[in-house]
Amino acid sequence: MRQQKGFTLIELMITLIVLGAGIGALAYLQARLTTITVYSSAEYDAIGLASNKIASLHGVAYDDITAAIGLSDTTTVGNTVFTRLWTVVSQTSPTYKTIDVKVSWTDADNNAHFIKLGSAIAKTSPANAQL
Repeated sequence: MRQQKGFTLIELMITLIVLGAGIGALAYLQARLTTITVYSSAEYDAIGLASNKIASLHGVAYDDITAAIGLSDTTTVGNTVFTRLWTVVSQTSPTYKTIDVKVSWTDADNNAHFIKLGSAIAKTSPANAQL
């Protein structure tokens, strides 16, 4: 029986196939992670824009916040264009106003995304409440 030295051609081919599959999987994973990171960044920006609109309306005197449907603006953050749409609705019994903000955007693959945030503003300010 002869003693083998080195690798056979079949062993080398199997090694290259396994190595190629591993490198292909890593490349796919890297591309997927990049896509997820870009989406997460855009979603973070959208939440910030919605929160800022709600905070700005909370900073206005109650009687100066007019009920309105379909108010909007457009903001660009980085390379992403966001459309912010907000609605203010007056409620009774008890008296308060609801605020709904929807921020939408389109990603690089032309997929539409949106987030919604809501809040309420009471007519009586907590600063004026008697404890």
